[in-house]
Amino acid sequence: MKMPTKAELQRLQKIYRTDKKIGEALGGIPEYLVAYWRRKKGISKPSFAKYSEQQIRELWERYGDDFHCGRELGISKAAFYSWRRRYNIKEKPQALKLEQLEFRFGSETKMGRNGVFVEYYQTAFQKILAASAERENVQPGELVRLTPDLLLLPIERAVEMDDHDYSKRCYFVAPLQVSSAPVKIETSHLVNGCFDLYQRGLIRPNMLLVSTFPQLHAMGAFSAAVVMIDDKYSEAALAKAVDYQVPEMVRVNIPSKLPRGLSVVDLMGFFVEQLKIESLKGKLVEFSGSGIEKFSAEDKMSLCLFTKILGAKSAFCLFDELTRKTLARRTKVNYKMLFSDKSAHYESEFLLNTVGLESYIFKSTADLRPERISESSKIKPDLVFLGGACGGSFGLLKAAADAVRGQKCLKGIRCFVSPMTQDDLTEAIRKKVANTMVEFGCELLPVGLTLNGFLEMFKPTGTLLTVPDFHDTADHEIEIIFSSAESALSLASGKKSG
Repeated sequence: MKMPTKAELQRLQKIYRTDKKIGEALGGIPEYLVAYWRRKKGISKPSFAKYSEQQIRELWERYGDDFHCGRELGISKAAFYSWRRRYNIKEKPQALKLEQLEFRFGSETKMGRNGVFVEYYQTAFQKILAASAERENVQPGELVRLTPDLLLLPIERAVEMDDHDYSKRCYFVAPLQVSSAPVKIETSHLVNGCFDLYQRGLIRPNMLLVSTFPQLHAMGAFSAAVVMIDDKYSEAALAKAVDYQVPEMVRVNIPSKLPRGLSVVDLMGFFVEQLKIESLKGKLVEFSGSGIEKFSAEDKMSLCLFTKILGAKSAFCLFDELTRKTLARRTKVNYKMLFSDKSAHYESEFLLNTVGLESYIFKSTADLRPERISESSKIKPDLVFLGGACGGSFGLLKAAADAVRGQKCLKGIRCFVSPMTQDDLTEAIRKKVANTMVEFGCELLPVGLTLNGFLEMFKPTGTLLTVPDFHDTADHEIEIIFSSAESALSLASGKKSG
């Protein structure tokens, strides 16, 4: 093809911006050839703003709020404010749009630009379900058929269902002693447990995760929707047919970060003490607020898992900048996030303040009622176990180690630690957190051990002080008490935490 004139190249550059798109407009010319023509004609490579003035102005007119505008673009409130100042957009919109109104009348519909009601206001969790079910929206109480983005099943199901094509989306939890994959399963699709998926970078926001393992609910920390199924429905899941009843939504707003030395277990103890635990049972709990945005990934995983243990159907944290940075270490996070609409309907909303928070324990009975450590009688456990999402991550292990640095475990008490993933163990060794725990008197166990795995391994008796996790004590003569990792080790040293 004949080289275009300089004026023609400049015109095309203004319209199509990139060399690749200019080449496509010219009938499939390679990108490198367009770049050569541009250099030969003395035309510099263009530098365009990531967001146009029209795009920023439209969002500002729609929401009138930097936080919600930035959330639509996946950037922070301060970043959107900078873009607005760049284009000299300073005045508040004169006419309020529907998205800016604070009124809620149940499951309201949303008005489109042409004045027609086009869809319902939805929470982020509902949007993920709707996308999976290939529907415009879903409402609480509806039974929908979902297509999972990722399945996590026991290895036994792979042997029974080797005729299904699950190679791209299904992973199987294999015991540590399994060295080769059965039937048609690739070794890369065998994992040690739920948290191995996170370590491999397989968890992303907006995903629908389906599993028979309740520990996977911790992944709600990364804005992934988790659906639990019974093992007898595993075959239906492999056949892309998971029936799910959309739960009622509850929003918990956390306005401030956790005080130093206290944990998510203490926060939920305060919540359950102040409000009826029935407020959570069978509901989807969405955590939001400026405080939750300051929670570490470990705290959010602990929060989502413990909320499920307390009886919620699932738990979900809205996507934020800290979540993006955490996931960026393991996978790419460069697509649009889903957020709850400002006027989305919730069955109930709670404000959970962290001011004046104390340490709590939960006795593992049917109703899991909390008890303040400062008001409880002396607790002397026979064993202590730290592991899983509520106590096995590096951040939580470090907090526990810092709480008992220079102290010793009381005689007659055995303490065990199972790091959540291999990365957590490596970091604990590198930062000498593992050294502190061993000096305290802890014994290191294999990576990824859950509470049930610990009970099966040791078959303990007496009183076990541990972090929250799912467990089955039917075959064990033991009393289980839940606490934070810091409180567990502090009590094992003979002191009361908090």
